[in-house]
Amino acid sequence: YLSAWRKAEKTLGPSPVSAITPMMIQEQMDTMGAHAAHQFQGVVKRTLDYAVVLGVISSNPADAPLRLPDKYGKGVYNRGQIDKLLEIVRGSDLEAAFILQGCGGLRVGESLGVMVDEVTKHEGYATVEVRRQILKDGEACRLKTDESERTALVLDP
Repeated sequence: YLSAWRKAEKTLGPSPVSAITPMMIQEQMDTMGAHAAHQFQGVVKRTLDYAVVLGVISSNPADAPLRLPDKYGKGVYNRGQIDKLLEIVRGSDLEAAFILQGCGGLRVGESLGVMVDEVTKHEGYATVEVRRQILKDGEACRLKTDESERTALVLDP
């Protein structure tokens, strides 16, 4: 929740609590992915609930019907788009990670953490042991949960 709090503090913090409107909250949520928007909404709602309890405001603007972004929205590519992007990255250092993401559903960090000996080639597909991820700082680490470790099916591009 820390990143959601930082976003709320940065975007809504300069405004007096009494000046925050449902539209201001919605505008911020519209710039986020579904999960981040959900966390942002929760942090803002609980913060403004406390302002209601203290009598600073009479009602919570976060109680208004707010729309969360579509979970799959613009972030999902169809097969034609994946094929076009694959043409662009073919032969580059990005190709293997892109195939694991676009054809196997791995997250970015997971795709960068796969070792060659964790890939088994089959006719028309490969299986990939997902065991670690690479963080933004380049450090390799275990996945967030034991349940995240899995064998992924990656279709031939």
